[in-house]
Amino acid sequence: MHAYPLTEHSLSRYGDLSLRPLNMADADNLAEFQRLQPSLLHDMSFDKRTDVKTKQALIDPIVAEDNHLTGVLQLRNKKRGVGFTGNDDASSEKIPAALGIALFTVRRVSR
Repeated sequence: MHAYPLTEHSLSRYGDLSLRPLNMADADNLAEFQRLQPSLLHDMSFDKRTDVKTKQALIDPIVAEDNHLTGVLQLRNKKRGVGFTGNDDASSEKIPAALGIALFTVRRVSR
């Protein structure tokens, strides 16, 4: 797991602001970024720090039961196949949903 800054240009920030999942099929396709949000770019800082080129990404916001955004799950570079599929989208949405419930419960119990 890596933490990195959320800039207005980053994919995770898009997931953060939109509260919607995002399946970015081609991280090098500027037109795909611009279609989503004009200020969105491929922030290469993560790629440089990890020395792994991002080819595609699947982003899901982690939202607690009280609609409080607690984070963003970002999966990069599917190992098999051309890119993330609709099945991958459906499966990946379950992880942030479970995390959202768990984080909401932890916050509630720790009060």
